Amino acid sequence: MFDKDQIWQIVAEQIDDKDLFIVDVSVGKNNNITVFLDSYKGITLDDCERIHRKIYPLIEEIDDDFQLTVSSPGLTAEFKVWQQYYKNIGQEVEVVTSDGRMYRGTIEKADDKQFTLKTKKQVITIPYTDVKRTKLVLKF
Repeated sequence: MFDKDQIWQIVAEQIDDKDLFIVDVSVGKNNNITVFLDSYKGITLDDCERIHRKIYPLIEEIDDDFQLTVSSPGLTAEFKVWQQYYKNIGQEVEVVTSDGRMYRGTIEKADDKQFTLKTKKQVITIPYTDVKRTKLVLKF
């Protein structure tokens, strides 16, 4: 069985584009490895294919019995890393805090510890440690 942290490290060492970042890595049954990447300028299929080609042989050195998928998290996925907040400055999100409060507003600022959300009634700063779930509000 592969270790999630080990795969994360392999991927991190192979990202050569400063705009790309890892959102999540999962290792499922039968060594099904999924790597979710994003980018500040938008992730492309070419980005995913390029990273797949770079990391596949490195993972294969550990064990050749695995399946690898490199993908974007998708627009409806919950935020997992602070870079997603930074990328989405100016965008509307829905936030549920660990104490159950729900906010809907626009991300004004974000760093590696917290983000600032402007709602209709207030501007609040929320540490990531207080976030249960954040999702982008899609508008059609």
